[in-house]
Amino acid sequence: MAKNIIKVLRVIILITTILCKIQETQSNQSTTRKNRTSGSSPRSALRLPAVERARKFICTEPQPRAYHLKDLMDSQGLLHSQEAPNHPSYLVVRRCDEHSGCCPSPELVCMPAEGSVYFEEFDVQFRSVDTKKTSHKRISVEQHHNCSCEPANRTQRETLETRRPKITVVS
Repeated sequence: MAKNIIKVLRVIILITTILCKIQETQSNQSTTRKNRTSGSSPRSALRLPAVERARKFICTEPQPRAYHLKDLMDSQGLLHSQEAPNHPSYLVVRRCDEHSGCCPSPELVCMPAEGSVYFEEFDVQFRSVDTKKTSHKRISVEQHHNCSCEPANRTQRETLETRRPKITVVS
């Protein structure tokens, strides 16, 4: 009798294993079919996470950009060899550039909206290289208020990529 029970249990295990394999095979075939059909559809690309993030990251708001103040002033010829900005070391400004948001067409690029460029003044502490004494100057730095998608060719896009905010020394 014990031998019969063992045989029955083996048959049950065998049948269960076969049924599990059949179910697993059907599940794999279904997944493969879904992948084939979704991969070939142009609409499937619209559901990719990166595409969805791009759709939500619209060119409207300027984004913060950090600039090393000494390098920024030096690139615009505003530094004298005897002094250097001491504090702040960096400026964070609001910018509309090709990394500030996405536009709906490859012919468009994120730029400052018309009339949205303004200048903000900052107090900067300078340090004399020779005497180590400090002085204060006020500088005016270009900022952007709103962004919009505007037509731009490759040269214009590359110029935007490297364009730094304008700075002037006020006092």
